[in-house]
Amino acid sequence: MIIKGADFSAGGNEVYLYDESGSKYALSVSDAKKTGTYKYAEDNSLLPAEEDDEMIVFLSRKLSCIRYASYLLEFSDKSKKTLVTKLRQKGYEKDVCDAAVATLEKNGIIDDDNLCRRKLEAMAREKYYGPYRLKGELIKKGFSSDVIENAIEDADIDFDELLEKLVQKLTRRANITDIKELNLLKNKLVRYGYGYESVKEAVEPYKNFDEE
Repeated sequence: MIIKGADFSAGGNEVYLYDESGSKYALSVSDAKKTGTYKYAEDNSLLPAEEDDEMIVFLSRKLSCIRYASYLLEFSDKSKKTLVTKLRQKGYEKDVCDAAVATLEKNGIIDDDNLCRRKLEAMAREKYYGPYRLKGELIKKGFSSDVIENAIEDADIDFDELLEKLVQKLTRRANITDIKELNLLKNKLVRYGYGYESVKEAVEPYKNFDEE
């Protein structure tokens, strides 16, 4: 289908697209801007050439994809990678998904940097995870390594203080009485995502025995 003309409705709240047979398709101004057709009504010289007869099909799929993505985001925030995966599972083509997600990102509806930082801070606060565990968990959620590194740098987290709280939470009466208990605690803290040297330093004040 070839877009042969475009203009605004009398009230200006819709964009009309016309095909070669004269049939009219109405889009809201918001949807027209999302799909990139608003500019055609502003300036007919920008209309796609006849060889671009798949343009309207692509735009229609893109709009449908945007609407489904918005529906998914009503339930929970998602990273770009996770959102694209779910859209692909729904049957949308990769180029349509990429275009739809790019539009949502441009309009501030999805923001990986902000979302990653919020999830990181929540996991650190609620689960006492250290930086290594946080990286692993966030990669599982579809965030890139660069986005995660930036989130860790920007987040308001004192990992030394967090590790201290975790040690207090995991030790009985803040008292470690033998080497077996000490090693179990160290291993557990490493699994929480803290480096071995940080763990070693953090547990030292709680030892109540001499290591041979």
